[in-house]
Amino acid sequence: MKKVTTYLSLTILLSFVIFISGCGTSPKEQIVGTWKAIDVIAGIDSTSIKPEALETTINMYMSYSFEFYENNSMNVMASGSTFAGRWKYDKNEDLIKIRLDNSASKEFSPLGEIKDGQIININKTGLGDITVIYEKTEKE
Repeated sequence: MKKVTTYLSLTILLSFVIFISGCGTSPKEQIVGTWKAIDVIAGIDSTSIKPEALETTINMYMSYSFEFYENNSMNVMASGSTFAGRWKYDKNEDLIKIRLDNSASKEFSPLGEIKDGQIININKTGLGDITVIYEKTEKE
């Protein structure tokens, strides 16, 4: 009888753990909200670009923020301007993808992946990579 009770207890515990692990937030729930750039990592050969140009590029990326809405619309704020668009989560590639409404292309472009509560955006350039890290914030 003790074996059956132990087996039943373990089965219930395992079922509970599986249930709880399945109750996490969906990618959409994680994404919806306001995200602001908190860091820019420029993996660029500094001998290939003027320091002023690199500083301007970093400041530009630091000005970016995104507002993602439940209905998959979004706003991108950059350097004092706001651009409307759409977003989607591509579960196969584990990426957030975006498309601006005023874009000639109807294709979605990768923004980045969610990792440890941050959106990691890697921009590949001819001079090296620029990584922008976004964190979700309370809307001001």
